[in-house]
Amino acid sequence: MSRAILYLSLANTLCDLTLNLFEKFKNKIFDIVLVKMNRPEDFPNGFDVWSEPLKWVGDVNLLSSNKPIPLVLSPQPCVYRRAAIDALEKAGRSWRLVFSSTSYTSSVAAVKAGMGITVMPSTMISDELMEIESKYMPNLPDTHVSLLKQKADNNIINTLEGFILKKLRHLTAK
Repeated sequence: MSRAILYLSLANTLCDLTLNLFEKFKNKIFDIVLVKMNRPEDFPNGFDVWSEPLKWVGDVNLLSSNKPIPLVLSPQPCVYRRAAIDALEKAGRSWRLVFSSTSYTSSVAAVKAGMGITVMPSTMISDELMEIESKYMPNLPDTHVSLLKQKADNNIINTLEGFILKKLRHLTAK
């Protein structure tokens, strides 16, 4: 369920997958972008806003030593998808994609229906979902949220950056 949080320009607001937003940011289409990534160093010159652990989520009974792990993941280029697949392949665990959607709600519904397991940040695991204990699945990297801003001598963009960082710090301090 790796969706970038937000991109902002003076003209538009959009929510999309991190790597899609980053590509547009590199092409100077966006002024400010909030992105999720597994490694902050993947986005040089970004300001790391917060970090949190990724967790496996779903019904532990779907895990069988002789069957591929059924996965519910966002489509490429999703950073959570890459983290899940990399962790499973490094651990030598087979997997198969059973459901893919960019919609968090659809993915949660698929997990709740018992179609498969997914990966999400710990703060996104609602009471209706079950975190899978680490003894059953390979470790996942932390996810990081960073703010990227085009170099700007524009007071509006700089003020917007300050406002966003102030609000995010307030939210993450709770």
